[in-house]
Amino acid sequence: MVRQRQVLSQRAYGADIFRPVLPSLRVPTDARAEPIKHICYTSVGMVLNAHERLARGQFRLDDLLADRPDAIHCRPYVGSEDLRIPNSLAGDCLFAAARIHYLEYGTARVPSLIRRPTFPELYDREKVMAGEFGGALHDDGTLDPLGFLACNHSIFLFVPWHLLDGIRNRALLDRERELGRMRSALADVSQLYPLPFLAGLFNSTPWQRLMEGRASSSVHGRSQPINYADQCVPVPGASMAAAVGEAANAASREGRALGHLLAAGWERRVGGWCAPPLLPPATQTVPLAIARTRWGITIERPTARCGSLRSEGLALLTGQRVAARFTEGTPVEAMDYLLRILTPQGDATLQAAETSGLPVPLRPDDAAALERAQLAAEGEAMRREETILRLRREIDEWIGPLFEALPHPPIEVFDPIAR
Repeated sequence: MVRQRQVLSQRAYGADIFRPVLPSLRVPTDARAEPIKHICYTSVGMVLNAHERLARGQFRLDDLLADRPDAIHCRPYVGSEDLRIPNSLAGDCLFAAARIHYLEYGTARVPSLIRRPTFPELYDREKVMAGEFGGALHDDGTLDPLGFLACNHSIFLFVPWHLLDGIRNRALLDRERELGRMRSALADVSQLYPLPFLAGLFNSTPWQRLMEGRASSSVHGRSQPINYADQCVPVPGASMAAAVGEAANAASREGRALGHLLAAGWERRVGGWCAPPLLPPATQTVPLAIARTRWGITIERPTARCGSLRSEGLALLTGQRVAARFTEGTPVEAMDYLLRILTPQGDATLQAAETSGLPVPLRPDDAAALERAQLAAEGEAMRREETILRLRREIDEWIGPLFEALPHPPIEVFDPIAR
């Protein structure tokens, strides 16, 4: 049985020997660099379950969130899972929020009865927010009409020290003592690292490699605040900071657009983006039962479930059986658009869809035109993803030279039996 081994000196590597991924990058010894904790006050967000002593078991995080704002759900909110789009090319490098929820705040429960409220000034100003499983965004107060974002403890917060000028509380005083630095000195350091630059840095491939080499969690791919806080970053030149920040802001605009699509009911599936079936007000529609006659559709299996249908040739199939047939000459785009309307009906049968009066475009040509418009919009969503990836590659090219590769002994392949 062939195996792999890497011979490491414990004296040279210390505790790094036991890491699943060895550190692969480091700050050049001659570079002026500062740890993230000297640049920003770092913290996790609020722990939003009920306080174990004051309100044990009275509510959970899900009880405090709503999909839309109202009188009490008035704080825009993200968790770590909201910084990623599953199945997308951009993945966890969206530079924006894939979804924004709304947190109950200013009530009898929040913040007074939650387990760890932190302090409010963490949330009412500019910051960078990073997810424990990757992804980061620059919260400049414009991501949601209600202003700056709140978050739970699955998000790491990075507030530049100079933006906390004038704020005095125990948490900040304790951190100053821990760092052994005056607040004024920390504020001077923080101004060397613009927030858009930090957002670009945290979304870059070199940063991912740095975090892999610092991993202190037993869960693969999960970072801890200390991994960020202790990592040193060379001071960027003005041109580098501007270029990275500009690319990060551009990527954020594309990411926000994709987030708006998700909020409007779009889905990112393995094969690409899927828009909901939209019927513009100007579209003339009729119930499916009437459209069936006008389109020349023959339904052969009225009990076929809408969610299981797929198109093939001039037919809609359920499994290997024909559920419905179209007349010769029906545009392929019209059949695809009808399928787009039927699929969200899920377990409902074709017969039930007819009975319900499901609206369908009056003419196949109208449906075909709508399908072409939907496909164009879905293509535009893919273009946005690809733009984010291109901008991230540009950021990688700027960030890469800030660090240098760490040499390690080679990984050897050997057969333990052949001796």
